Amino acid sequence: MEKSALIVSYYFPPCNGAPPWRAYSWAKHFHEFGIKPTVITRHWKENVFVWDEMILDSDEPMTIEEKNEFTVYRLPSKKSFFFNAWKKYFSRLGFLDKPYFFLLQLIGFFSSEVNAALTFKSFLKEHIRERKYHYIILTVPPRNIILLPRYLKKFTDAFIVLDYRDLFNNLRMNNNYHPSMSWRLKDVIYDFHQRRFLKYADAITTIVPAFADELKRLSAKPVEVIYNGYEDDLFSTVEEKMPDKFTVSCIGSIYPDQDLSIMIPAFTEFLKDKNDDVQIKFVGAEVLKNVSQKIKNALPFPQIIISGRVSKERAVFETRNAHVLYFMAWPGYRGFISTKIFDYIASGNRIIIAPGDNNAMDEVVRKSGTGVVLNSADEMVKTLNEYYLEWKASGELKRQNVSTEVRTFSRRNQAKKLAEFLLAQTSAASA
Repeated sequence: MEKSALIVSYYFPPCNGAPPWRAYSWAKHFHEFGIKPTVITRHWKENVFVWDEMILDSDEPMTIEEKNEFTVYRLPSKKSFFFNAWKKYFSRLGFLDKPYFFLLQLIGFFSSEVNAALTFKSFLKEHIRERKYHYIILTVPPRNIILLPRYLKKFTDAFIVLDYRDLFNNLRMNNNYHPSMSWRLKDVIYDFHQRRFLKYADAITTIVPAFADELKRLSAKPVEVIYNGYEDDLFSTVEEKMPDKFTVSCIGSIYPDQDLSIMIPAFTEFLKDKNDDVQIKFVGAEVLKNVSQKIKNALPFPQIIISGRVSKERAVFETRNAHVLYFMAWPGYRGFISTKIFDYIASGNRIIIAPGDNNAMDEVVRKSGTGVVLNSADEMVKTLNEYYLEWKASGELKRQNVSTEVRTFSRRNQAKKLAEFLLAQTSAASA
C-alpha cells in the first residue's frame, strides 16, 4: 500500500536561494520510493533575490497545482497583527527593537519577519481533517513553524517530522564559543521552547551530524541526518559552455564572519603577473554589500567580477562552467557543510578549499577526490599556478568522474534515505 506524505515548507520554488530545494527534492522523488507527496507552501514570485522583497506578504488566493510527481497548494502569506502594528508604528523608534524581539523570543515566537505558523495553521486544520496522511514533514526555518506539531496532533495521527536546515544559534558549533550574557540568556530561552515544542514531533531530521548532536541534547526523539546534496537532473541537463578565459569561481554568498585571510593575499599574488586570459568570479557575493565592497577594495583587479544573487539554474551553470571552484570553510566550527559544496563536487571540476575547517567540509571534499584543502596563501598560489599552466598547455582542465560515494549526496539519494527512514519508523510502530 502506498503511503502519503504532507510536506509543509514555507520556502519552495520558484522562491530563490538554497532553502526551497530540500523540500522540492522530496516532493519530486518520494513517489519513486512508495510515498505519494503533497506540498503546502506560500505563493512566491519568480526572480526575487533580495531578502526585503522575499519577506513581503502575498495576498494571492490559494491555488492548487497538479504535477506529475506531487500536488502543491500555494497559500497567501500572513503576518501577525502585532508584527504589522510594530512595523507600521514603532519600528522607526530604533530603541524599541531589542525589547520587542527579546519579548517575542521570551514567549517562544521566532522568525518574526515571516510567519509560517499563521500562514499555514487554519488551512492545515481543515486539510488534514479532509485527507489522511501517514507522514507530515515541517521544515525549519522559519523557526515559528515549530509551533505547528502541537496544534496538528489534535487533528491527525500522522507521523510528524520536524526538519531542521538550521539551528537558532549556529555559533554554538564554534569550538571556542564564549557567548555574551545576552546570548547565554537567548540560548536558555531557545532551549526551553525547543524542548516544549519538540516533544510533539515523532522524529527529527537535520542536515549534518553536528546539528543532530545538538538536537539530541534537546529531545529524545529519533534524529536522522539527511544531507542537502546536489540536483542530479540540473547537472545532467546544464549547458556546457566553458569560458575562453581561465576561470576561478566562488558561487554563493560570502558572510562577514568568513575567513578571507588566505583568499585575499593568494588572489593578489596570483593575479599580479596575469593578463586578461584569467577571470575570478564571485557569483552572488553582491548580496552582502559590506562583504562585496571589502573584496573590491582588497582586490582592485580588472579580472575580478562580482555579481548579485542568481537563480539556482544559473548557479549550476556557473558551477559547471568554471575551471576551478573556490570556497572558504569555517575554521573552528564543527560540522558545517555548505550546500554549494555538494554542487561543486557534482560538477567534477577542480575544487580549492582555503582555509579548511579540519572537520566535516575537509572530509567531504577529500573523499570526493575532486578537491584540495589548503591552509596558506602560498599553497593556494602554487596550486592556482599549476592549474593555470595546465590549462594554458592543453586548453582545459580534466574533470574528475563523479564517484559512487559522491552520488550518495545527490538529492534523489537523500530523498530515498528519508523515505526509507519514514517507512521504517511506521513499520516498527505497527509491528
